[in-house]
Amino acid sequence: MTRHRRFINSIHLSCKHARYPWHISIASIHKLSYDKQKNVLSLHNDLKHNIKLHKDRKYFTLYEQCASDTDILSLLEQHQDDPFIIDYYIMAFHRLAVLKRFKSAWTLWTELNTSRQHASMMSVQLYTTMMWLSVQHFLSQPDKLRNDKLRQKKTCDKIFSLLSALRHNSSLQLDSSVVCTVISSCTKLHQYGRGEGFWKSLHADNNGDAALQSLQLSIHCYNVMLDLYSKSDQMSEAYELYEQLRVMQHVECNHITFSTLINGCHKHGDIRTAQQIFDDAKKYFAERGQRAPSLEVYCALMNGYASRGDVMQCWQLLVECLQHFETYKSMSEYRPNVMLFSLMLKSLARLHNNEKLRQKTKRARFGHVRKFLEINGNGDGDGSGKGKGEGEGDTQLSVQDCWKMIKYVLLKMKELDIARNIVIYGLLFHLCGDAFGAEHCNFKVAKSFYEQMVEEEHEISSLCMHNFLRVGLCHFEMVEKDESQKQAFVEWLLTEMKKHNVPISSQTRETLKFHKIDIIDHKQYSKLVDEYNQNEN
Repeated sequence: MTRHRRFINSIHLSCKHARYPWHISIASIHKLSYDKQKNVLSLHNDLKHNIKLHKDRKYFTLYEQCASDTDILSLLEQHQDDPFIIDYYIMAFHRLAVLKRFKSAWTLWTELNTSRQHASMMSVQLYTTMMWLSVQHFLSQPDKLRNDKLRQKKTCDKIFSLLSALRHNSSLQLDSSVVCTVISSCTKLHQYGRGEGFWKSLHADNNGDAALQSLQLSIHCYNVMLDLYSKSDQMSEAYELYEQLRVMQHVECNHITFSTLINGCHKHGDIRTAQQIFDDAKKYFAERGQRAPSLEVYCALMNGYASRGDVMQCWQLLVECLQHFETYKSMSEYRPNVMLFSLMLKSLARLHNNEKLRQKTKRARFGHVRKFLEINGNGDGDGSGKGKGEGEGDTQLSVQDCWKMIKYVLLKMKELDIARNIVIYGLLFHLCGDAFGAEHCNFKVAKSFYEQMVEEEHEISSLCMHNFLRVGLCHFEMVEKDESQKQAFVEWLLTEMKKHNVPISSQTRETLKFHKIDIIDHKQYSKLVDEYNQNEN
């Protein structure tokens, strides 16, 4: 048995690194990371397929290199006599979705579904791939179409018709990957009632349905159901399901279980319960002799505190994450990422928003923050926590302390070789503006951040440019009062937006109107706005 398990694990690791399309499609739709040592056969029903495709992984590379649907179809023609042709169809469907050739994908599916030659070769992975493709097709539509409830319902109908076809195929059996895909699809399509109804049908009296009675639900199924409950404002049902999970013998909670529930709590304004669940996670893993909660769990809780501008809670969680990384450097789930540092910056950006919280924060003591910063080479003291302003000054989190935190975050990102993204730059522009008060606006630093962003060739967003616009307007109205310089800055920024194909958002238009910017007449401005917004469409 031990030898068999080692063999299964080795095949699973090989297949995971080969990045086969059914592994990518299932993981991407419900954003779950599967444990390497569990449920290998639930994702790959036929071990022979794994061995065969591991030997022929070059074919998957060929499909990845296809640049058009014609190339994909011609490549499929070459594999028609292969006994593993269905696996190549899965590769083709995944590549067509990446290329957004959905019409060709559905035409190919119709041909495959009506082909007698391949009728006996249909697989569970093929059906889950088509469910995933249906959702991707819907999500690729413009916002107006995605918010259309009728379209959401029709796409969900397509998911359940695929599920019905799978269940009517006597050679195929419902498994955990199908359950995850169906529930996750319902969540993405905002069809929460149908997802919940499907979940309840799995636990109801199945009237002797052997397939459902033998179905073993994995922790991933419970995780996507927790996600559905939290996004559909059913937190009481989510807590109830969580309590059931805690006492189950055959299913164990994982890191995603806790991060999903924490996200649901803080999005519904219950940060206290989110903290309790985080404490439960620490205790849960400790009782089982496992390591600390993963970075994903920490980021979920940090997001709650960051949204409320609670800098100190975010700072403590950041320090814990960095300490875990030093302890478990070989473990990828503890490696800091750009999300961790963006949440720290987000908490600083929200500090000034909540007046009540800001006053409470000012009364707190921050000596240990300065001590940490100074030990790491970002402070002005000797590492003892006694920075300048000892006595009165060290009882408040000053603007200088906030900038020390920002500097530490940026230096740590550079040390860990974590590249900045457009979210980081958007937050930096906001922090350079009036985040700490208009009198602390720092236009010079914002300009240097802008030059770095352009040099790194990021795809610049409208929100990012809007934040930079606010920095300039704040500087030339509050710090260096100069109307001509303000007009020149706005003209230069609009030119930069046109240069980098950044559309003018409604926020930008409202900001210019509020600050009474009149650089061109109304007709010319409207024409310029339409020209910019054409790029977005």
